[in-house]
Amino acid sequence: MNFIGNVIKEYRSIIGMSRKELSDNICSEKYVYFIEKGERTPSAEVIRQFGNKMGIDFFKYFEYLDCLNPIDVAAMIVRFNKCRMENDPITLKKVTDEALVLPDFQKTPWVYEIEYNRIFYMILKENRCHEAIKALQDIIQNAEPNYSKDIYLARFYVLLSTSYQMLMDLDNARNAVLSACEIVANKMHIVQDALIVVTVKINKITLHYLTGEFDAVIEEGIALNQYQIDMHLYEMGHHGLFYLAYAHYQIGLEDEGIAWFIKALYASLIRYKPMDIYYLSKYEMFQVLSNDKRVSTDLVCQFKRKYGII
Repeated sequence: MNFIGNVIKEYRSIIGMSRKELSDNICSEKYVYFIEKGERTPSAEVIRQFGNKMGIDFFKYFEYLDCLNPIDVAAMIVRFNKCRMENDPITLKKVTDEALVLPDFQKTPWVYEIEYNRIFYMILKENRCHEAIKALQDIIQNAEPNYSKDIYLARFYVLLSTSYQMLMDLDNARNAVLSACEIVANKMHIVQDALIVVTVKINKITLHYLTGEFDAVIEEGIALNQYQIDMHLYEMGHHGLFYLAYAHYQIGLEDEGIAWFIKALYASLIRYKPMDIYYLSKYEMFQVLSNDKRVSTDLVCQFKRKYGII
């Protein structure tokens, strides 16, 4: 097992800071030496002060202390999540190939990150949904008991639901996403899990829309919008905005639908999300709302130019 002193030592070496410089006005130089050897455990306040001095958030590394290379693994996870948020399976595959040289990604739980990326690519790039379903079922059934209700399994259930949705097997898609919802129900306020919670919510809203449950789309879309505000997580906000626009318009609340659609267009102009918009613009309601005279033609044209929509 690793310890936080290793991470502190590694970063101190990277930035060229001596133990004396790090310890100045915080603790003794000898205490830093003992921390880096793993013979002392620093208090949270000492860790915070080290981090302030070095410009590093050391607290984020605690979940990686079982790793042989905690800094490298943490950096890879950041790159994975960036590709996932951008729905970029090609770059994700390249980053995953790089990650395979790290021994940590050969063992649980980090091997789940590799499996997730592999199936993500299989679904979104290769459209091999039937094979993905079989692979996901195997992973879920064979998961170690202590991971059966883990956030990793919620991710796999979302991929399973996505595969079923793409095949329009909506009953099985519902079962899968409800399993994901059960897992994340008590994780809503864990900051590092917020992105996965949002992904689960978006998947469920998509299912409601596909099954024509527009009232549920509106209810859960508004809840998702508020959750993202509460958690300061705006990267995927456009999903909820588009579905709120589509659902309101579908049930005859056209003015509300147009208002949400305009918000969705502006949000997507601020944050460039080509893969997400590719799928969201495939819905018939996108064209209906784009052609509605109450929506600014200039805004629609600007949006279409940005995303290359004809």
